[in-house]
Amino acid sequence: MAAELQLAESCQILPWAFRLLNDEDWHGEAATDAIAADILIIAASTAPPLPLNVSRWLDPVIHRKRGSDAALVALLGVEEDSDRRDATELLDAIRQAAGRAGLDFFPASPRSRVEEIVDRIQERSETVTPVLEKILQLRRLALPTTKVPYPR
Repeated sequence: MAAELQLAESCQILPWAFRLLNDEDWHGEAATDAIAADILIIAASTAPPLPLNVSRWLDPVIHRKRGSDAALVALLGVEEDSDRRDATELLDAIRQAAGRAGLDFFPASPRSRVEEIVDRIQERSETVTPVLEKILQLRRLALPTTKVPYPR
């Protein structure tokens, strides 16, 4: 990916599998890499919650990144409605932890959620609400009925 984006020299990708965080030695190595990273991406293809070993690893890592210019990205593979509530709770917990540490946070929404948001925006753009109607009426009243010459 870094090569495709022509970032090979300035970008180093260090993936860590969740299962390695159970091992004491790998746990520490992964934490060291994560603390040094400019962007920390937590990606899971399964529904929340995160495995306990990941949560135990993530909390102190986020805390140690306090004051850095780092960003935290959460990519959780949740599509089913039954899992959406758990995913929202997990994202909120990660967002709050990132906020306490002063990190930028970027969650990814499941595709179905993005499509739902786009549809809702489209619907709202086509709807004249009572508030919008009042604004339009006030604007019509404020428009001058005669042409005023522009001073030269």
